[in-house]
Amino acid sequence: MGLNLLREYVAERYGHEVTEVPNGFAVYGLQQLDGRNILFVQDFYVSPANRGHNNSSARQLFNKLKGIVKQEGWEGIAGMVQLDALNGNKMLKLFLGLGFKAIRGDNTSILIYYEVKNGHEKR
Repeated sequence: MGLNLLREYVAERYGHEVTEVPNGFAVYGLQQLDGRNILFVQDFYVSPANRGHNNSSARQLFNKLKGIVKQEGWEGIAGMVQLDALNGNKMLKLFLGLGFKAIRGDNTSILIYYEVKNGHEKR
């Protein structure tokens, strides 16, 4: 099967893109958040054997997403963490560790955001 079939499906179903690094991939699309163009992460996956390392695939994947935001002139990265999903708490800790901020929540969903303005990261 492979990632090419996933790319086709994601483009047809959601109009989103897929980017990858060794041992991981992210599904994302352009959205508006409070009037700003942002990269919205639909899915973020790193193989279990490559999680939790300082130079992990998660960090590489995040850096690749930041590069896309800067290249496109967008203002940030957002995503939704589902706390009731398997590994939901671990995902939230991962994103917070990467510099995301939790900006609002509803039931078991938390919207996270990482701001990039004028090509510079804001923390």
